[in-house]
Amino acid sequence: MKILIVAAHPDDEVLGCGATIAKHTKTGDEVHVAIFAEGVTSRDEKRSREKRNTDLSQHFANEVKCPSAYKSEMEPCPHARSLKAVEHLARWMGASVGMEEAEAFSLGRVLG
Repeated sequence: MKILIVAAHPDDEVLGCGATIAKHTKTGDEVHVAIFAEGVTSRDEKRSREKRNTDLSQHFANEVKCPSAYKSEMEPCPHARSLKAVEHLARWMGASVGMEEAEAFSLGRVLG
């Protein structure tokens, strides 16, 4: 079988479907990867990674407790609305900006 992986940037193919690529190459399938942009020129190096995400490490314990107030919405892991998923998301956001935990939201402006 011939397989074409289409990715926007280098490493997207590995992060997005690396296990699938490994599975098909192991079984002898012919796998090709098409990458549409190299990614570096689209980066704005002037932006501060810390400004894009809010460090919540001091408040992390409360962050993961809050969703439990919505008992009808919460599901057991591995559901996206599980407490474990909330913890993983905060750690993933933190890892993407060099912090223990973070969230991708911040207060932009206070009125009044």
